[in-house]
Amino acid sequence: MISYVDGKVTTAFGRFSNPPNPADVKDLSLDPDDVAHLKSCKAGDCDLRIGGAGLESIRSSVDWNAPDVEARVNARIREAVVTYVGAYMKSGDEALVTYNDRLQPVSLRREWQGILAASPYFQQYAAPLRDHLAAYPRRPTAGARDILYWVNEKYTGLKPVVSVVHAVIYQDPAKPDRTAIAQKQLYASHYYDGSLAIASATSALDGSVPVTYLVYANRSRGDALKGGFGGLRRKVAGDQAKAAAEQTLATIKTVLESTPAR
Repeated sequence: MISYVDGKVTTAFGRFSNPPNPADVKDLSLDPDDVAHLKSCKAGDCDLRIGGAGLESIRSSVDWNAPDVEARVNARIREAVVTYVGAYMKSGDEALVTYNDRLQPVSLRREWQGILAASPYFQQYAAPLRDHLAAYPRRPTAGARDILYWVNEKYTGLKPVVSVVHAVIYQDPAKPDRTAIAQKQLYASHYYDGSLAIASATSALDGSVPVTYLVYANRSRGDALKGGFGGLRRKVAGDQAKAAAEQTLATIKTVLESTPAR
């Protein structure tokens, strides 16, 4: 799968089974530069995000002099991703990673809770969907369908990003003309500390012509604007946010068109 939006290229994509298995991530791989950098990484000083004890576990289990070192690293990364997603499917937010690439560790669980608390519109317009995500997997919601996937994206001017996402498509049984989609980021190899995207699609008529009104919002936290070249990086980040929104809306349109009516 390769798709293009101005400034961003999606080079690979995969959905997770329940429970996840190695076949789900057979096409997932790190950028060669990230693999090379991983050799010298250590907790608190790494340009690649691998949380907890995973970083040292991967570094110590790989023969860095082997001719197929890149394949070995990617095999370990795939194992770690399958284990992580499996733990999330069982325990929800308790399994979320703590990034330790910087001196100050970043708890994705705390970032996610902060994003949720700062998004009152989510509670106002889609309370069952919000509660479903917040309590996952303990309290399933009628009309909600969970989709967990990974995606590998290349950005102009930035490093490639491998992300793991929990998406939920929700159709309120009392409002069949409205569909809401939430995308909760479970992992990102660079830049993002946490992200929540919400889209709402409502069916209507323009005269006698069926139409769909789509509203999209995204709240993200990350380090893309930190460090030097702040102005340039801010512009690049803004461009990427616009491109991400456009691609997300296109993906949502495809999903909705392929989802059978209920």
